[in-house]
Amino acid sequence: LFASTSKYHPSRNGLSQRKRWLVVDFDGTCTAHDTTPLLPKLASLVARQKRRTLLSTSSSDIDEKELEADDDDSIIHEQDLQNRLLQFQELEKEYFKLYQMAKEEIELLSSSANNNENNNNEKSFHDALNALDKPSNFVTQLVSESRVLRDLGYFDARQMEDILHLVTESKGESTTTESNAATEDDDDDDDDDRDDDGKSLSDKKVVVRLRHGCETTLARILSDEYATTTTNEYRKEQEEEDDNDTNSLRPNSSSCLGWSLAVLSINWCPALIDASLVRPVLKRKRDILGVTSSARDDAEIPIWSNRVDADGVVSLHVPGALAKRDKITELRGRILRTTTSEDDRSDDDP
Repeated sequence: LFASTSKYHPSRNGLSQRKRWLVVDFDGTCTAHDTTPLLPKLASLVARQKRRTLLSTSSSDIDEKELEADDDDSIIHEQDLQNRLLQFQELEKEYFKLYQMAKEEIELLSSSANNNENNNNEKSFHDALNALDKPSNFVTQLVSESRVLRDLGYFDARQMEDILHLVTESKGESTTTESNAATEDDDDDDDDDRDDDGKSLSDKKVVVRLRHGCETTLARILSDEYATTTTNEYRKEQEEEDDNDTNSLRPNSSSCLGWSLAVLSINWCPALIDASLVRPVLKRKRDILGVTSSARDDAEIPIWSNRVDADGVVSLHVPGALAKRDKITELRGRILRTTTSEDDRSDDDP
C-alpha cells in the first residue's frame, strides 16, 4: 500500500520482522461513531485556517483591516460550511439508497442460493461483501468529483490536532448513533463540547469520541513488549549509549519482535486517524513507560487506509472488506515467511 520511501513501508523500522500483530478498525471500533459525517466540517475548518494564514502573511496593517477581515472570514466560513454539509448530505443519501438496493439484491440471491445444494457459502459471502462495497466505491468517486472535501488533505496530523476535540466515553456511556454523529459536536448542552471558558467549540473544533478504555488498552498492548526490561534499565542503557540524553529512549534490540499495532480502515483521512487515535495511544504508552519520547514513535503504528488529497480527491487504497482481508492475508504471509526463514537459519547453526 505504500511506497518504499514511506515510513509505513513494510521494510522500514523493523515492521517486516514483527510477529504478533493486532490490526484494528477505526470508525465504530475505536471511535464511538463513524467519523465520515465529520469530514466536511473538518475540511471547512482547514480551509478557514488556510485563509487566515494567507491573510496574516500578506497584510502589513493589522488594525482596522484585521477586524474587518475577521468579520468577513466568519461569513465566508459559515457559507462554506453550510454548502459543504448540504452537498455531503446529498451524497450520503445517494450512498444509503444504493446500499439498500444492494442489500435487497443480496437477499434475493441468498434465497435462491439456499435452494441450491451445490452452493459455495464462502464464495457467496465474498460476493456479498463485494456487492456491498460497490455503493461505497461509486459514491466515493462522486465525492472526489464534487470536491466537497477540498483542503482536507492539506493538514497533517499535528495540524489536525489543533481542530479536534477528543473525548473518551465514560464507562457505561451509550454509544453515539449515526443519526446524531454529524451534529454532536454542535451540542451546546454537552460540557465536553465547551472550551475552558465554557464557550461552545462548535465553531472552531470537531469532536471525536473514543470508546471507553480504547486508548489505554492499545497503549498497554504496545507496552507489553517492554515488560522484560524496566524503565530504569532503559534509562541506564540510554545514558550509556547517548551520553545522558534521556529524551530519545530506545527499546532493547528484540523489542520489534513483540506486539505490534496497526490501523486498517476505509476512512478517507489518515491524518484524522493519526491525530485522534495513533498519537494519543503513543502518548499514553509513553506515560505508562515513564519516558518522554520514543525513537520508534514515528512509524510504530502504521495506518493502512484510503487518502484524500488537498483537492478533495480520494485515493482508494483500501476500498472495502475484501481489500482488508487481502491486507491481513498479506501480513500473515509476511510473518510466516519471516518465521520460516528464521527457523531455517536456526537449523543451519552448528
